[in-house]
Amino acid sequence: MKIQPVVIAYFTKSWVGPCFRSYYRYFSDPLLVINNNPQPHQRYWGLQCEEEREWLQKQNIIYVDSPARSEFAHPPNELSHGLAMDFAASWCKEHGFDVMLHIEPDCMVVGTRWYDDLLSKIEHYQVVGKRKADWHIGNLTHTTIDLAGSMWKINEVMSFVPRASPIIGIDWDTAQEAKFNAKSYLFDELTGFIHYGAGSYRVETPYHLVGL
Repeated sequence: MKIQPVVIAYFTKSWVGPCFRSYYRYFSDPLLVINNNPQPHQRYWGLQCEEEREWLQKQNIIYVDSPARSEFAHPPNELSHGLAMDFAASWCKEHGFDVMLHIEPDCMVVGTRWYDDLLSKIEHYQVVGKRKADWHIGNLTHTTIDLAGSMWKINEVMSFVPRASPIIGIDWDTAQEAKFNAKSYLFDELTGFIHYGAGSYRVETPYHLVGL
């Protein structure tokens, strides 16, 4: 089973450096990094987008720009996180990978136990990761997945793009509908993997917490 680790970069220049360094302390497989920052002709573009792009292109990664003009982009010239994940999954399929390991930029790797745990389950499930929260809507309970540190069998899961759900009457977050419709296994904790949940625009990076 071939596994490709993936990072979606989006206004994350203060996070990607520590994230990458922590990952490469324990793993040698190159990260596939989708640069999903806006281009100069797109809305929200700023100098930080160019700075992150230039930095990424110098790293020991598989660098791919998001396809601003393609069947993935909707609205035109713009990719959501879910669409960027769809594009990453398509890239993985084209290059012969079976599983996409999704890592977010605001994550730190401080061991390998989390990876071994995910690997021990993915053969028997379509999606494995960490439990995030339970949604209780009427008689329905749905446990959401933390996308950071999650593995997906890319030939067996649907699109990561969120859409309105007729089942629970609310909009899904990115990839949650794909998880809902898949056979999944969720851990309560991922030992050796930290997800700060800081969001794309946070400036500070907790270098002191990981010694980077």
